Amino acid sequence: MDLLQRSLSGAVLILIIAVIRVIAVNKLPKRPFLVLWDVALARLLLPVVIPIPAGIYSQTRAHITALDAVGNRLTNFAGEILKNPPDNIEMSAQQVLQGGTSKVPVLLSVWALGAASLSIFFLASWLRCRREFQTSLPIQNDFVSGWLRTHPLRRTIEVRELAGLSTPLTYGAVCPVILVPKDMDWNNQRRARYMLFHEYVHIRHFDTVGKVVVTIALCVHWFNPLAWVMYILFNRDIELACDESVIRHFGGGDRKSYAMTLISMEEQRSGLAPFSSYFGKSAAEERINAIMKTNKISLPALILTTLLVAVVTTAAFTARSKSESVTLNKVLKGETEFLFVSGGTPVALTIENVPALFDPDHAYYTKIWNFTSLDLDRDGENEVVLSVFGAAGDIGGQLILHQIGDQIYGYKTDSRTLTDLKTDGTGSYSDPTGVAEVGICAINGFTTTGYTLKKISYATGTYRGSDNFVVNERPATEREYLSASEEQMSKTDVIWYEFSIENIKESANK
Repeated sequence: MDLLQRSLSGAVLILIIAVIRVIAVNKLPKRPFLVLWDVALARLLLPVVIPIPAGIYSQTRAHITALDAVGNRLTNFAGEILKNPPDNIEMSAQQVLQGGTSKVPVLLSVWALGAASLSIFFLASWLRCRREFQTSLPIQNDFVSGWLRTHPLRRTIEVRELAGLSTPLTYGAVCPVILVPKDMDWNNQRRARYMLFHEYVHIRHFDTVGKVVVTIALCVHWFNPLAWVMYILFNRDIELACDESVIRHFGGGDRKSYAMTLISMEEQRSGLAPFSSYFGKSAAEERINAIMKTNKISLPALILTTLLVAVVTTAAFTARSKSESVTLNKVLKGETEFLFVSGGTPVALTIENVPALFDPDHAYYTKIWNFTSLDLDRDGENEVVLSVFGAAGDIGGQLILHQIGDQIYGYKTDSRTLTDLKTDGTGSYSDPTGVAEVGICAINGFTTTGYTLKKISYATGTYRGSDNFVVNERPATEREYLSASEEQMSKTDVIWYEFSIENIKESANK
């Protein structure tokens, strides 16, 4: 799974988690929300999915239709983003990352520049804050010494004071440090215990590490608006989870006192301190509201939270297994039927019936010569294209095999449609005369009743010559059309394989 696909699937998860958060943030425990964000982070950063059997996938398909619809809309939106506005050049996400066309390095450079700039910004901010933090001084008083003895961890915790700091914060994961303002009132022991325990919870749950990971995800997916949403909400939920832990530790009777402590702490930071956990009042209204509504965890809420985490995690890291490819493989070997789409009710056929679809009167000398596999509709799943011609090469066309659910559908093209196929799924086409209209096309989508053809660039006219030109679905000059045609010719051709049992088996194992 490439970067854009991970970003799109991660965006769907972020959107779902954000909606759940709006609905139930004050009704469910806060820590599981961080688990959900961890799932989204893993989806953004890890290029893996766990395959599940196609039968299970098809049984649950109806229950996640809405999620698929959101994903399709995001995919379509991303496809539009990947068009270069001046030239309207369409390309796949894989090309963007691997440099498949002359336009790709530009997009790759833009992504790299954005990722590098944001990384430098965070790194510079961290180095600046680190220099400031190193000027802090250790605190040696009976209260702090006693508190550290009663809150041991395997990692050594330091409590230090820093001039100019207005709110306590925590930084460091291996050797964590709790920084407090130099003028902190240690006589107000209740308030001091609240603040220290809040930071202690950050340390215990390695929240600093979580902040580093979400920052890395933001730098990688900076172009994704929902990655910024996740960055903000993740940091908010870290604070909400810590607030909840404080209330549960000290008891519900301390909610009002803790909320007043939170209100009294003015957030006056001098610049950004990344990878640090604050006892500040960021999103103070939300935090105070959550504090006052913190209750004991009920059994129904616990069950609902567990199910929620399980469902989101399963949705994020499962996909249809390669049993789908096996189904397609069986169609190619003639072991099972496919549904031929011909405008009416699909007809069940086998691979032996394919030649007759193109020339029923002379099917004995028409045959499938070769095949290829590529993603024609840019949905992340490959289609198989069969090239069918007579012995003299004068009759025929292509049959496209596409999977919908657990069923394989076959779609017939003529000898003038989707010729000279390229690895990005585009090809050439012309009208029956080969003169009145010629151009570049692609498959726009498949349904159980047919497919739609997208005409990208074309020229129309008469036998005397073309007089109307379109490039990337916009009116153009003849020179622009010829340039687009040359660029199409320079794209990488698909690799065709001889239609044989050996090659079918080999392609199924790829």
